[in-house]
Amino acid sequence: MKESKKQTKTNPLVTAGVALFLPVLLPAFGWILLRDRFESRDIIKEFNRSRYKADQKVKFSWQAAHSPQYRFYDSAILRSLSFDYRRQSPKGPDYFIMDGTVYLFPDFSYLEFDEKTGCWLAIEYDGEANGFDSRFAGLAGKLKGADGLPVKLLVERRMIQEGDLSRVVLPGSVYLIGSYETAFSPDDEPLKTLIVKSTAELYELMKNTPFLCGKYVLKDNGNGISVIEWAIGGTLLELCVGHGDGWIGVREPDGSESAGAPSEKVAVSWNTNADEIYDEVCTIGRPGNVLVVDPRRGGFVLYEGEKEKCPYLSGKKRLPGKMLIVEAK
Repeated sequence: MKESKKQTKTNPLVTAGVALFLPVLLPAFGWILLRDRFESRDIIKEFNRSRYKADQKVKFSWQAAHSPQYRFYDSAILRSLSFDYRRQSPKGPDYFIMDGTVYLFPDFSYLEFDEKTGCWLAIEYDGEANGFDSRFAGLAGKLKGADGLPVKLLVERRMIQEGDLSRVVLPGSVYLIGSYETAFSPDDEPLKTLIVKSTAELYELMKNTPFLCGKYVLKDNGNGISVIEWAIGGTLLELCVGHGDGWIGVREPDGSESAGAPSEKVAVSWNTNADEIYDEVCTIGRPGNVLVVDPRRGGFVLYEGEKEKCPYLSGKKRLPGKMLIVEAK
């Protein structure tokens, strides 16, 4: 008696679909992995060259590379701020003394105001919530060598979940900043209560920022979505804000290089947060600044800031192929 062999039938539509999309999907997945590898390598290199690692003897880790301590320290050194940084880890929190005040860094993710209790909560990434006052007291209680000085917690605007800070009162122990990279600088002040809610609001902010280079118009992109077209440095940028997120695209303008002129498809784009996009616009549009973007890596911003300090234009770093360079002038 012969054994009957069960044959598995393959759906021809599935086979055709795999054959059609596999050549597209494989390179796409490969490119994502390659991009992540390049980005990871850049993060590791930047950290290993940092003053934070050299001065504070901190070994590389992903947590350290994204920590507020690292982000603040290197930018503060670059901006020649006068401060006394004291590393206590792992026995206690790192802190610095500046102008007679002790500044601590948060050990949680977000601050949220509880409408029911009228209290502020310290929120972890996993959603665990604790009373802010007790959390801050626990941090401050671990300080050594700072007796008698006032203590503040250095908090970024993006950490606070409230969209409109005018309706709440922050804890007195919070020192609010726009970002750790710009803390205590004059440019940091406008960001303290600023979260852009719409493209139209960003457009009004740009109109009231006199130093911005180029010309810009607010228009409908044809799909019922408002966008800002910004002609600057021979390039056309497209800006959009909505649902807590920001978006920046780069277009090559046709002929006239003017805002509102016909343009090609978006060459490259990247996302940013609604609390960061105005600051990014100011950085891109400040006279003498440049924006360097790698179009092959999904709109990876290699540099934005002063042209004189750009390592890619000074020859300190080699440009990896043809880059998009926007100069504010």
